[in-house]
Amino acid sequence: VALEVHSIHSVESVALWLVGKAVSFEFKGARPAESELSELHGEVILQPGKKGFFELRAETESLALSDLVWLNPENLTGSKGNLKGQLYVKMSSEQQDFRLTLESPAPGGNLQAQLFSALRPYLPDLKKEQALAIAKSGNLVRYKNASLRAKLEKAGVMKILLDILVPDYNLDLHLKVDVKVDEQNAFLEAAHWL
Repeated sequence: VALEVHSIHSVESVALWLVGKAVSFEFKGARPAESELSELHGEVILQPGKKGFFELRAETESLALSDLVWLNPENLTGSKGNLKGQLYVKMSSEQQDFRLTLESPAPGGNLQAQLFSALRPYLPDLKKEQALAIAKSGNLVRYKNASLRAKLEKAGVMKILLDILVPDYNLDLHLKVDVKVDEQNAFLEAAHWL
């Protein structure tokens, strides 16, 4: 996905980077090239050398859910809603950190029904039946509000908290999942490629 950034500037002299010191860059108006609504702003810090690191802090007050379809087209095509939140990523040889908070406040929006099928393995039995009923509808499903929090607890383990209210199906979902991966750097490798 092509990104465009309205403005970016270094906080310190870029010459500091050439002598091995960290340089901060502030950016405003970052968004997918085809988007007219979404905007991120924040800071990137780059430190070269053996103790080098990459650090990103970004936040948004207006990220369109439809601008995230490229992440998972099968489950997000047709989805609508306004998101606000923060992203923090730090990568170095000694430390890996990832935190994401996204909220879609009322009035909410629409999600693909089949997305709820993907959640079923992580739900208690009663909620599984509700999720199955939603998934079988095959339509866009209206949600009233939702939030997603993800945090890299330690290398190889991501803690995810999802809250979503779907009034038409009387579903008030609070999901906590620990996602484990074989490769300890898999989440950061994924962030690198995104």
